[in-house]
Amino acid sequence: DCCLLIFEEKKMFAVTSSLGSNSITRVIDVDNKSNVTEITDSKDLNVYFLAHWINKNAASDKQKHVIIQCAKNKILFSEFPQNSTYHKIETDEKYPYIQAGIVFKNKGKDMFACSATYGLVLVVDLETKTKVKEILMDDVHLYSFVRWNDHYLLLNDCLQRRVIVFDMLNDYKIKSKVLCPEMYFERFIKKVMHPKYGESLLSVGIDWTIKLFVNRNIIKSSE
Repeated sequence: DCCLLIFEEKKMFAVTSSLGSNSITRVIDVDNKSNVTEITDSKDLNVYFLAHWINKNAASDKQKHVIIQCAKNKILFSEFPQNSTYHKIETDEKYPYIQAGIVFKNKGKDMFACSATYGLVLVVDLETKTKVKEILMDDVHLYSFVRWNDHYLLLNDCLQRRVIVFDMLNDYKIKSKVLCPEMYFERFIKKVMHPKYGESLLSVGIDWTIKLFVNRNIIKSSE
């Protein structure tokens, strides 16, 4: 199952989805749990990852919240709280399992990057709803992203036990591939500020083991 939280006008909503037949992405009012709505076109999607984007440039006085569903072979975008799907992006049948994604800014634009486990990286311009980059890799097992700074986007490859560094200012070209022998099926990575080591990566593995990768082991090769 996957879940995310949305905060809207002092209220909190939980968005949940699960795998399998009859699965539906639901939006639940945390303060009033009887208030549950379903996102249209979400039935039997097999959603692996949920993301949230605030469209501050929407053509209205009110910012629009967007729910992004990463499902098997497709990515769906729906507006909250109407929860109607307004755009869909299909992905290659060879790369069905989109298990991670990130909303980030690059050169002042709102972008979304997602990874399909067996070798697809897709970068989408959220405002124009267009693909801006598609990267294919072999012999990998890709999971999650970290926006390290204005220059670099990181992605962990569990099969090769490494972090792939993308240069966002240079058309998302791969800057380096930093080996991390201890990175064995780390599903999620996150940038943290450690009181002793400074900028570091925190990871959570499939066995729920938490590890810390410090700056000199990760980012030195990408500067």
